[in-house]
Amino acid sequence: MEKIKNIFNSLLAIFKKIGAVRIVAVLLVAVLVYQAVTIGMLCGVTLRWERLSNSVQADEIIIKDLSSEQHTAWLKNTAQDDYLKTDTANLHAYTLTVSGNSHSYVLMCHPATCSSSDMAQYAYHFYDLGFNIVLPDARGCGQSEGNFSFGVTDSKDIPLWIEKIIGKDPDAVIFLFGVGMGGSSVLKATSEGLPENVKGVVEDSGYGNLKDVFKHNINELYNKHAFPTIAVANLYAKTAKGWNFNDGNVEDCIEKIKIPVLFIHGGDDKIVPVAQSNDMFERCTPRGSDHLYVNGAAHCLTMHTDSEKYWREVDKFILENM
Repeated sequence: MEKIKNIFNSLLAIFKKIGAVRIVAVLLVAVLVYQAVTIGMLCGVTLRWERLSNSVQADEIIIKDLSSEQHTAWLKNTAQDDYLKTDTANLHAYTLTVSGNSHSYVLMCHPATCSSSDMAQYAYHFYDLGFNIVLPDARGCGQSEGNFSFGVTDSKDIPLWIEKIIGKDPDAVIFLFGVGMGGSSVLKATSEGLPENVKGVVEDSGYGNLKDVFKHNINELYNKHAFPTIAVANLYAKTAKGWNFNDGNVEDCIEKIKIPVLFIHGGDDKIVPVAQSNDMFERCTPRGSDHLYVNGAAHCLTMHTDSEKYWREVDKFILENM
């Protein structure tokens, strides 16, 4: 007992000598450093979303190859490169122009784990129906410059691509189509108001609230505490990348949308909870909006899970709103 008491007194003396404030500060810094190191691997902000591949669990959830090799080869052999210069970056897109005099266009935005070429299967479907296709690379993806932002800043680039389409074809009838973060980007862009040429939006597996998605992934998928990881990630995003999580709140923008939206979500989506999709659909008021729930589909894999149902509902929505 006396020995324990002596050890306690020695520790107490050390504590007093160093100072309580310093010890607390060291512990706080240690916690923040630990959280900061895990951010890149857990939520892909300080590094890149691709670093999720460092996690075996993430490999089981996220499937990067959304398109077959044959479709990808077709896209690269058929498409032309197009470029858009903004104040901060040079952006790239693949464009496909059908033969004849079609004024129908689909502007397609890809998920976080991909680039435009991974949307080849989707592009082929619409191209086969007679739609011209514009497939931008999000910032920091594919051949586009700029900082990767999970679609936050890309929503501001979508109107620029639309302007470019209308500049070449004033009679263009345009639909927006996005998967994953691309779906969130097209929704965010639509809420700001777009030309009357844009007739509808198809949003597949997109998030409603980016901050809540990160909290969900950190808490549920990786069994980590969201705080202070989220705070550090947000600080990094603001200072180094020029955007923040509040910019990724799509749910609060939905009521501003004036054109029909088809919301699509998978029942087995572990990345973005289906509740976010349900909430956005309930807030969306334009006549003609609809919601497609694909039972058993994982994140961004709704089309692959039940392609017949998927394309039946997507084509129906677009034809009804043309």
